[in-house]
Amino acid sequence: MMALGIDCVEHPELIAQSAGVCRSAGWFWQTDGLNRWADAGDFDGVCDLVNLERKTPTVGDSNGYADRLALYESSRKMLL
Repeated sequence: MMALGIDCVEHPELIAQSAGVCRSAGWFWQTDGLNRWADAGDFDGVCDLVNLERKTPTVGDSNGYADRLALYESSRKMLL
């Protein structure tokens, strides 16, 4: 994936290193327009788009939602 500045085809091991992991996550976030949902405070919307590839009307229906929500809430408490 040259969009990351990493040739993941020729050197797939690079995507597993810290810089590759961060770049790939940022690329995914940007490409899928997740800021729109995050800026609106729609945690469920972000989870839906990551796990289900679409926003659904049901809250909490994405894979691992309860665990992810608990980690999110814990992280927010530590950061705020």
